[in-house]
Amino acid sequence: MTTSIDIVKDEPSQHPNALGKRPMGSGTREGTHRAGDHLQCVRQALFQWRANTRKRDYPYSCFTGVALLPDGPLTTITSNHRLAVIDDLRAVLGTSWAFVDNYGEEVLALVKKKDEEDKDYRMMKALTNRQAKRQATDTAKATQSQMMDTKPTNKGTWA
Repeated sequence: MTTSIDIVKDEPSQHPNALGKRPMGSGTREGTHRAGDHLQCVRQALFQWRANTRKRDYPYSCFTGVALLPDGPLTTITSNHRLAVIDDLRAVLGTSWAFVDNYGEEVLALVKKKDEEDKDYRMMKALTNRQAKRQATDTAKATQSQMMDTKPTNKGTWA
């Protein structure tokens, strides 16, 4: 059984690059864990999913949404960025989540959607920051150019 977690390496590759350095094997810049606002967003989405799924699938049952997705597996799914397929969930969670076969794909799809939304947000924010910086630089250059054009000259004072 091969999971996507097994493929990612955290050690240098065996083949040096053109500069003679051995680059890291994974080649990705993405971290293994979510953090900050994105972590809280994914956590909140899973809490909401848990409540909605309990109401949808078990409306007359006496158990709560915590029985569908306990807090331990929810925290593991929320924080681990590398979980991509159902086999990853099984490998990481073991037997701590009884409904992994029933709801695993649905949970992974929700987490993937939140990851994509966060990635789009970060890309848009970076683009906005680059544009603001470019505009500030252009404004500074224009101001400097105007100052150079209007600089008084002292020709003829040393006669």
